[in-house]
Amino acid sequence: MNYLIDGHNLIGKMDGIKLSDPDDEAKLILRLLNWVPMGKNRRVIVVFDGGTHGANWSNFASDRVRAVFVPQGRTADDWLIRFMRQEVQNVQEFHLVSSDNAIIKQAQNRRIPYTKSEIFAAEMAHERGEMAKAGEEE
Repeated sequence: MNYLIDGHNLIGKMDGIKLSDPDDEAKLILRLLNWVPMGKNRRVIVVFDGGTHGANWSNFASDRVRAVFVPQGRTADDWLIRFMRQEVQNVQEFHLVSSDNAIIKQAQNRRIPYTKSEIFAAEMAHERGEMAKAGEEE
């Protein structure tokens, strides 16, 4: 499954990360890097606007998690909507994560499954907690 994630939208719904953190994007990417291997064939494109382009993102290199920093003058919303319109061929291979109504409307128009950010954040936290419990039981 390919997840299209509205990065700052998700950060605003997560415990332990705040949009005011100077390294909020890196914190989210690290969580995604830990989350992706928990499921079969997960891939993530996480999209940020106004992110820190100067950071050394090679430290976060992964063939399963790709961070996109939208250039000034455009927004993550614009990027995600354009991507869903122009790049998504098989809608069942993608899953949107956002609580932004305009982005969700585009997903609905294309019949791309979606999860609101607050629900996805809770599911990630639950999955991480289940994995931690399983590790303690071994």
